[in-house]
Amino acid sequence: MSVLAKHLLAALNKMTPEQLNQPIGVNRDDMGISGVVTKIRKAKADLLYNGEDDPSSLKTRSQLREDGYDKEDINRMSVEIPKGSLYLEF
Repeated sequence: MSVLAKHLLAALNKMTPEQLNQPIGVNRDDMGISGVVTKIRKAKADLLYNGEDDPSSLKTRSQLREDGYDKEDINRMSVEIPKGSLYLEF
């Protein structure tokens, strides 16, 4: 199940002031990835996964074109974070 922004807000509303002043941690056991959230962003463009590495940096269509991908290749890539969506960086 995906966590919606309203679920995050509900969890934050239940926290004490002390808890709200702590860093937000991220952990993904199946990928061996963990860290601390450093930024909360709103996607200015669709962010796509090129399928080359897992995990991989997500890129915009413009960045993928600069990397040498053609339009057909880009159209086959999945949009992981749609334009306008909030996402966390760590």
